[in-house]
Amino acid sequence: MSRLTRLGLPAAALALALAACKPGGMNVRVTTDKAPHDSTIRAHLAAFNEFLRAGNDSALASYYGPDGALLPPNEPKVIGRENIRRYWAGLEEAGATLVISVGSLTFSDMADVAVEEGTWNVDIAGPPMGPFKDDGKYVVVWRRYDGEWKIAQDIWNSNHAPPGIGVDSAGAK
Repeated sequence: MSRLTRLGLPAAALALALAACKPGGMNVRVTTDKAPHDSTIRAHLAAFNEFLRAGNDSALASYYGPDGALLPPNEPKVIGRENIRRYWAGLEEAGATLVISVGSLTFSDMADVAVEEGTWNVDIAGPPMGPFKDDGKYVVVWRRYDGEWKIAQDIWNSNHAPPGIGVDSAGAK
């Protein structure tokens, strides 16, 4: 193979790659039907709410990925299914009733990551924490693990200032 040919082939491949990046060059577009994924996650959320009502902490933890994380307000990050299971068990032990309402689901172009946004409200009727009511908003990042949708990150916060911290009408402390 001549020196010109050895240099020409890589140069031609590079030129094609660069042409694909330029406007008007080769255009690769991924189209993924996200409706089945939306339906799957919404079904998971309906079941999640049922498991919350039933106090089934093991079933709740099964919705999280192996490296899933809870990021609760005013508490350390909770990582891993077993730790997440214990967290949800604590909610049940407190006698809490938690209801989650999905607002929106947004998917990545490849439909391998989804961001869920919604609202929640909790009611704790009696001791040791109650009576207590709260409501707020949350964001959950879903990821596909071996084709299955699992929660990668789950974060929420209250719509209300913690006791003892006043907020003026403009929202500043």
